Amino acid sequence: MCQLIRTMLRRNFQQRPSAVEMVDLPYVKECLGLSNSALVGKKKEKQMNAKTVAKGADEDAVVAFMKENADNEISITNALSHLNGLKVTKLKDETKKFVIQLMKTHMSEKALQIEASRLLLTIAAAADVEEDADDYIFSAEVIAVVCLGMKSHVSSKELQSINSLLLKTIALNEEAAGLIGLQGGIQDILSTMRAFPEDAEVCGNCCSALSCLTINDKNLEIMREEKGVIDLMNAMDTHEKEASVIDFACSALWGLSLEDENVEMMAERKAAEVLLNAIVIHEKNSDVVKNACMALTTLVGESEESAFAALNNDGGKSGLVIVQEVYQHHKDNPDVVENICLFFVEIAEYDDIVQDLSNTKIRDLIKDVKVKYASNEDIMSPAEKLEARLN
Repeated sequence: MCQLIRTMLRRNFQQRPSAVEMVDLPYVKECLGLSNSALVGKKKEKQMNAKTVAKGADEDAVVAFMKENADNEISITNALSHLNGLKVTKLKDETKKFVIQLMKTHMSEKALQIEASRLLLTIAAAADVEEDADDYIFSAEVIAVVCLGMKSHVSSKELQSINSLLLKTIALNEEAAGLIGLQGGIQDILSTMRAFPEDAEVCGNCCSALSCLTINDKNLEIMREEKGVIDLMNAMDTHEKEASVIDFACSALWGLSLEDENVEMMAERKAAEVLLNAIVIHEKNSDVVKNACMALTTLVGESEESAFAALNNDGGKSGLVIVQEVYQHHKDNPDVVENICLFFVEIAEYDDIVQDLSNTKIRDLIKDVKVKYASNEDIMSPAEKLEARLN
């Protein structure tokens, strides 16, 4: 009931469920069904009459089976499990549409939703976001059912985790990423993070989804309204040693740092220190270091408070030294080196910091970069700009 009330009170009225959509929520369905005491009996009857698909049945045979047993959710769950066992990576459009129809009809059946979402995840992961951009898997209808499943089974850690990963995979399609925001998918993902804050796998999947969704401008607005920065920072605090959580959280924070209000929230939550801590803990993980430096670069460029927080690092080792030291682990990785150089360019823009930077071994780093990457314009440009600023 509490989850239903939260859903009905979402800030954006367009993301609140309509009366028709509310009827599909399991809690509402159960309330409506209380007047019919035979409801429990029907469930037991369906369990007794449940059937399984013939061994070796192909897609067409499974679809035929599901059509014959469309009113028995347990039989449908068995059929979907059979398809998952086949590890199919492609399905006919008619099959995908029929699966979505069955998910809508049997929304209250958690096991069915899990098997169906697992199947959709396999299909979405195998699709090419460019060549298959018009595929039904990226449609608003699919997204709506996935989001409804998350609203309907808020206590199911397994379904929430699968659906978060499914939304992330669908969001790789730019148009679909916007549709997910419109359908309330971002709020659903944030709700999942809040429901299972201690679960690293769930939080990792949610951060991964948000890192893709925050590329969309409208989704950035939703994240700002929902104060998603706080959820990401909480995940980084709780799971500071989990590289997958930290990597995707840094990536999402980088996108969010393009909004002024988010930058203010990040400064208040000492994001600069948290990002530097991520670099220290995961100093040999190139993805974490790259994404943390990307987020730091934008953050210190937009916030003087964060720039000095990075300099002082709450009384610990200066961020200037931390980033120079981590360069030694990744000096042969051009993507990491580029973002390290960009960080120093941004923080050197502050007159009160550039002198501190000059007192470090930054010139040795620049010299090394110019030798290693003399033909790489993306690296040489910020390196030369930094050198000029120091001089």
